[in-house]
Amino acid sequence: MIENYLSDYFGYKVFLKRNNEGKFLDIPDDSGITVSSESSLRALTDYFPELSIEQMRLRFRANIEFSGTEPFWEDRLFAEPGSIIEFSINEVNLVGFSPRARCIVPTRDPLTGITYPRFYKIFQKQERKGFLNGPS
Repeated sequence: MIENYLSDYFGYKVFLKRNNEGKFLDIPDDSGITVSSESSLRALTDYFPELSIEQMRLRFRANIEFSGTEPFWEDRLFAEPGSIIEFSINEVNLVGFSPRARCIVPTRDPLTGITYPRFYKIFQKQERKGFLNGPS
């Protein structure tokens, strides 16, 4: 069903294959999807006013983007190392278990490769202030 939808959307045949071994990301034994929320990306544009929400989406490259949540709600999808948070999207059951490490990718424009001046420092400063913790 999703293959047909994606094939129609992109205009060419799309195949989805499952890799039961994982090993896709920089934490190969804990490979999974990355999630973000529209409200988090919008909140980030307050700290980076030159960047639109569309540019933030390209920079952070989440596999799934939630809407209708408060900013940084997705940070509640993980807990202590080794523990899991169960959640579902419609009938799909998922587990949250690990935040993605901060990396250099969002600092760069995905189309030009140009680095946003001080992106990482601004991000870290806001994170230390607690903007990524979300409301308690």
